[in-house]
Parts: sequence; C-alpha cells; structure tokens
Amino acid sequence: MPLNPSAPEYKPSAPMDINLPEDPWSEVDEFGFSFSPEDQLEMEAVDEWLEMMADFESAESDHLIALAMRFADKNRIHDVKQRAAQAGIAPSGKPHARKH
Repeated sequence: MPLNPSAPEYKPSAPMDINLPEDPWSEVDEFGFSFSPEDQLEMEAVDEWLEMMADFESAESDHLIALAMRFADKNRIHDVKQRAAQAGIAPSGKPHARKH
C-alpha cells in the first residue's frame, strides 16, 4: 500500500528558526551555535598551546632517546639504536629534522 502524500506526517515541518546573533562580528558554526571574537581568540590560543605542547613532548622524547643511546648497556645498544631510528633520531643521538 503506497504512502499518502497528503497525510500530515508526510509534510515537512516548519523550518527551524535559528536565532542569529545581533552582533555582526559573531560567528555562527554549522550547528547554529554562535561565538564571539573573544571566543575565537580563546579557541586559537588553545590550539596554539596544544600545538606547542605536542612539539615540547616530541622534543622531550627525542632528548630521552638521545640519553638512552648515550648511556645504554653495550649489550643492548643495537636495540636502542633501532628504536631511535624508528623515532627519527640520528645515530649520533641528535634529532633528525622533523616533517610537519
């Protein structure tokens, strides 16, 4: 039995009224949420902080690998060098230039 296009449940509902902000400088995302220029600056600052922390953590791990290579047990130096190579550390213990 075919659907009845004149049935009330078949008709589209009224379009949603998204309350756009009065401030012309506010942004509205794809979900209809608005945020101010101050919010945008805060989001950018958080993004920069997260990026900086990621760089710091990678530099810290490079430093730890270099220390491990320098002070590794002579019987395990091959294992340490292999792990360092996988992490992008030169055999000298200095980090390779990383691709971003």
